Amino acid sequence: MAEQWHLKKYDDGSVFGPVDLPTLQQWAAKGEISPFDMISRDTVKWMAAPELEDLDMKWVVDFPDGEAYGPTCLEAIRSFVEDGQLTAENALRNMATGERYTIGEHPEFQGLTGNADSGNGESDAPAEQVSSNEDVEYLHSRIGELEEAIEKMQTAHETGMSQLNQDLVTAKTQAQFLRSELDLLKDASKAEHDAKSATEQEVQTELTRIREQFNILFEINKQLTENYEQSLAQLHRKIEETIAKIEENAQREAELNNQVAEAAQREAHYREQIIAMEKEVVKAEQSQANLLRKYAELNDRLMKFLNDSAER
Repeated sequence: MAEQWHLKKYDDGSVFGPVDLPTLQQWAAKGEISPFDMISRDTVKWMAAPELEDLDMKWVVDFPDGEAYGPTCLEAIRSFVEDGQLTAENALRNMATGERYTIGEHPEFQGLTGNADSGNGESDAPAEQVSSNEDVEYLHSRIGELEEAIEKMQTAHETGMSQLNQDLVTAKTQAQFLRSELDLLKDASKAEHDAKSATEQEVQTELTRIREQFNILFEINKQLTENYEQSLAQLHRKIEETIAKIEENAQREAELNNQVAEAAQREAHYREQIIAMEKEVVKAEQSQANLLRKYAELNDRLMKFLNDSAER
């Protein structure tokens, strides 16, 4: 019976399979396997999908803004080009060999180009001019504007909380990858013991394989860390912008009569939500620091193992 595989999606933890290797390769070719997804033969011991050499997920796409996607396979990149998500100008590099191309330069993509999406942003900057003799109708209008602004701030708070939850999911994914790396180190230790009776060439081959797998895990962890830091920075900016808007509205409310008291109470409620969000951010930062410390410890152990192997 052909070897069967299970696929676990990193975003929601859903599991697919069992399927044979050709089916798994087809999924990767269609871009349906993320660089952060996990695969397993028994649903007990999981490893990062790019670690399976048969999937050939060794290519990373670098974007001009510093972000990256990968590692993934050339077939998946081709599908992204064909549907317009990537273009011939996007940078491409091989994690195993260090080769670098633009997509248009790579031999597999000669004559193949993608369509870049373009859009026109709209900027609305209405100017409000209010006469000195404001009447009751204008007062009611201002109250409505404040309520609308507060509603928008609430939506921004909910969006920020959702982003924070996604960051926590990303942190959990990093923990999974670190556990996989620990299993890899254990396997490497066993391989070292078995290699004592093998030839020098066999030892070097095993070390090369371990280095490649470590590079894949390192790249994945690096991307997760960068994405987390960017998301955290965006969340901080959103909080600062929201606080600035609340303070501005508070100044406007001071000029209104008792009819805006209800709006002031809502503002206080949203301030409490912001404080709660900031506490969650602190927890997320602490979790990130713990993960980075564990990663450093694992890296030291691997380097010690590589140095010991080289001395032999």
